[in-house]
Amino acid sequence: MAGSCMAAFTGSLYGINKGGLGNNCDRSYNDSCHDVFRSRSAAFATMTWCALILAWEVVDMRRSFFRMHPDTDSPVAEFFKSIWGNKFLFWSIIFGFVSAFPVVYIPVINDKVFLHKPIGAEWGLAIAFTVAFWIGAELYKCGKRCYFKTQRAHNPESDLERNNKRDPFEAYSTCTTIQTEVNIGIKQ
Repeated sequence: MAGSCMAAFTGSLYGINKGGLGNNCDRSYNDSCHDVFRSRSAAFATMTWCALILAWEVVDMRRSFFRMHPDTDSPVAEFFKSIWGNKFLFWSIIFGFVSAFPVVYIPVINDKVFLHKPIGAEWGLAIAFTVAFWIGAELYKCGKRCYFKTQRAHNPESDLERNNKRDPFEAYSTCTTIQTEVNIGIKQ
C-alpha cells in the first residue's frame, strides 16, 4: 500500500506536474506548492482506496476476493452475494470510496485541512496504482494458497500460529494473571 501511495505521489509530481516541491508547503498553500498539493491529492485517493480494498481482501486470508466460494455453480452471483453478505462493510466501503471526492474538491476541506488541491489526470494514477495494489494482494493470496496446498495443517484454525508456544493474549487475561485463593473458614 505504501508503495502504491508513493508511486502515485511521485508519478503525479514528476510525471504529470512539473516536479516543483515548493516552499513551506506543510503550513499553507502558496503558488510554489501547486504541484505538491495536487500530488498529495493523488496519494490520498490511492491510500484511501487501497485501505478500503484491503478491508475487503482480509475477509478471507487465503481465498481470492473474487472466488470466496470456489465450489459454486454460478461464481458471478456468488461473488455479489459475498460482498453483499456483510452489508455494513459493503456500505462503509462504498461511502469511503465516494468520500475521497469531496475531500479533494471542497475548498476549505481540501486546501486548509488536508493541504490538497483539485486534481484531473491524477485520478488516472490513483486508479492505476489502486488496481496495482489489488493485483498484488490477489497474487499474495495466490502464493499463500499454493504454499499451503503442499502443507497439511493439524488444526486449520491455528495453522498460522503453529510455532507460537503460548497464547499472545495470556498477559491480558485476568483469570491467568491473578491467582486468587479463597479460604473459607467454617465455624462450628
